[in-house]
Amino acid sequence: TVELMHTNVLAPDVGVDLYGPSLAGVGFGLDFAIVLDPKAAGTPVGRGSYYWGGAYGTWFWIDPENDLIFVGLIQNRGGSRPDQGTPPLRTRAYALTYQALTDRGE
Repeated sequence: TVELMHTNVLAPDVGVDLYGPSLAGVGFGLDFAIVLDPKAAGTPVGRGSYYWGGAYGTWFWIDPENDLIFVGLIQNRGGSRPDQGTPPLRTRAYALTYQALTDRGE
């Protein structure tokens, strides 16, 4: 069951749309978005990483390729939505976290 939670269950032609246009390189498991192709997704995370954003701006990602778990906790009425005035904390968290890694699983 846990393996299925972070395995893409969508057909190849079904896109994932979290806050706008469909995300290239991203699939969806039984509860999480999954990065199938980091380059296409434009993200520094490893292939197979999975993530979700919760209410009021909380978010997490798990990157098995780089042996990394990140949990971000803020309280923001606009949640995690960039179109609701949320500061770009997710983008900054990704950038700063992966800049700090000295031994990436690539």
